[in-house]
Amino acid sequence: MTKIRHFVLLLAALALTTAVRAQNLLGDLNHNGNIDVNDITLLIDDYLSGGSEEIPYTIDNSLIAGRWYQSADEYLTFYEDGTSDIFEGARYLFYVVDDYGILLVSLSGIPMYIFQVPEFSDNRLVIMNAATGDGFELAKAIIELSEQELTLTEGDQVQLTANVVPEDAGKVYWKSNTPGVARVSSDGLVTAVSEGTATITAEVAGIQATCNVMVIKKSFNNGHEFVDMGLSVKWATMNVGANAPEDYGDYFAWGETTPKSRYAWDTYKWCNGDYKQLTKYNDRDNRGTVDNKSTLDLSDDAAYANWGSTWRMPTYTDWEELVNQCTWKRTTQNGVSGYKVIASNGSSIFLPAANLINYSTPDPRGLGFYWSNSLDSTTSYNGAIVLFSSTDASLDSFYRYVGIPVRPVCP
Repeated sequence: MTKIRHFVLLLAALALTTAVRAQNLLGDLNHNGNIDVNDITLLIDDYLSGGSEEIPYTIDNSLIAGRWYQSADEYLTFYEDGTSDIFEGARYLFYVVDDYGILLVSLSGIPMYIFQVPEFSDNRLVIMNAATGDGFELAKAIIELSEQELTLTEGDQVQLTANVVPEDAGKVYWKSNTPGVARVSSDGLVTAVSEGTATITAEVAGIQATCNVMVIKKSFNNGHEFVDMGLSVKWATMNVGANAPEDYGDYFAWGETTPKSRYAWDTYKWCNGDYKQLTKYNDRDNRGTVDNKSTLDLSDDAAYANWGSTWRMPTYTDWEELVNQCTWKRTTQNGVSGYKVIASNGSSIFLPAANLINYSTPDPRGLGFYWSNSLDSTTSYNGAIVLFSSTDASLDSFYRYVGIPVRPVCP
C-alpha cells in the first residue's frame, strides 16, 4: 500500500506552526478563482520531528482530466481547464510531487478542499481526504462480469458476459490463470477441463474483473451424473429425458412413467375419467378407491422406471431441504432461464424453468414446475411440487394429471 504523506500549501513568507499547518490551507489567491501558483510554497510536514521542508512541484491538470468511474452508475469528470462536475463553481489544480499528487479545490479564491492522490495513471486514480485519510478508487473504465463465482463439473461450459462502461472503452481480453482446470475463449466461454480451481480474468483498458472457478469431478450412478450438495440425497444434474442441464426433458403425469401427447383427467392412468374416481393413491372416501398411499411406489416412479439403480423422484422433504438450505439464484444457462441452486459446500445444479403442460399446451407464464413423489397432504387429487417464479421458489401442489418434469435424486 502506498504510504500517505502529509502535504500543506503555504504562503512563502508566512511562518506557521506545525499544528496550524495540519489544520489550515492558506495561499495568495487572485479574485477570478484561480490560484496564483507563483505565490504558493509546497511543504512536506514531518509529524515525527515537527519539521518541514520545501519541495519542488509541477502543476498539470491534464494528468487527471477525463471521466472517472467508481461504478457503472457513479462517475465524476475533471476538465483540463480546472472545472469539474462535482465542485459546482469551483476550480481545481493538480500538483505533482515526484510520483505523488495533490488536488486543491478553491471557490472564489478561497481554498475549499485538499485531497491527496497517492496513485494516478492513465487508468486508475486514488483520491484521499488529507485530514481523515478516507478515500476512494476511480477508474477510466468499469468492467463487471455476469458471474463472480462458478462451480462446474468436468466438461461443463458457461458463457460469461462482461458489462463495460463506457461501451467504447475498448476490446475485452479474457484469460485463465490455470487453463488446465478451466479455459476461456476470446468471447468469455468458460470450459471446465479438470478438477481444481482457476481464476478467469477479463480486462479492458487496463481494468480487470475476475471470476473464481471451482471444477469438480463428475460422479455417476448407472450412467447418470449427480452432484453431492451436502444434503440428505444427491441431486441429478439434469431432468429425466434431458440431454443437458438446461433441457426441460420429458413430461410426466404424477405416478406415470412415460411421456404422452395429451395430459388430462381422461388420459390419466390412476383414475376413471375424473378426479372423483381415483383408482390409486387416495385417502378420501369421496374420491374413489381408498388405499391411503401417499408416496409413489417405485414401479410408478418416473425416475426409477427410466434410470433404474437407486434413482427416484424427490420427496416433499427432499425439495423442502433444497429450497430452505440452498441459495436460489435466478439466471440463464446457455440462453435458458431458470435457477442456479447453490449449496453451502459450493456445489450447484441448474433447474430450467420448465413449464407444465395442461392438455397439450405448455403453461405460458414462464414458471418452473417439478414433481415430488409425495401426494399433496390436503387434496388427494394433487401431487406435491416445487414451483418457482422469477422471484422465489416454494413448495406447492398441482393436479396429478398435468405434465411436469422430473429431477431425480439418489442416496
